[in-house]
Amino acid sequence: MSYDGASYKYMLANDIPPCPVITFVLNFSMQRWSTSKSILDCLSINNKLKPFIKNYEINVIDVAYLSRDTINKFKSDFKIIADYFVQMRETGEYEPMTDEIKHIWELLLLMGNLADDDRFKVEYYRTHREERANMCEVLDKVENRGIEKGITEGEHKRAISGAIRMIRRGKDTLEEIADIMELSLEEVTALSKEIKAVSV
Repeated sequence: MSYDGASYKYMLANDIPPCPVITFVLNFSMQRWSTSKSILDCLSINNKLKPFIKNYEINVIDVAYLSRDTINKFKSDFKIIADYFVQMRETGEYEPMTDEIKHIWELLLLMGNLADDDRFKVEYYRTHREERANMCEVLDKVENRGIEKGITEGEHKRAISGAIRMIRRGKDTLEEIADIMELSLEEVTALSKEIKAVSV
């Protein structure tokens, strides 16, 4: 509601001919949206009051339930994100598409938040600042990093997550964090730099 109102206010304040503002709510859960979609649906009020209340409705897109035809029409990196959620809902496994990622840092950061996986959040800082890639290449590097160190994927993920929490807490040196979480100092230093960059 605030975004729509601010958009109309901006157009009026800058003598821009008003045009429709259409907002979509993206539902990234594995279940369809099942709660209210309008103000009146949320309120318990006397029917006599309803004619005087502006009923604001939202347009919801259940990302995990998009059709394959719809996904293939996307031209942006959102195609990769939508494909991930549809696959995870349908099979619980993800086979990356080979489309080139156009905005790799933004996509990896979003994927890290949505999938609750900190490895995606730091992967771009390490290897992708100056290059493009597709999701197959990114995931290969994420998985191989743990394998090369002789530790399991789950252990590596927990170590990364623990290091990130310690860095944010700010009570330990990077050397201490690396020693406690059994990560290299270079890896912890990269994490620290990325966290500072994201916080700016």
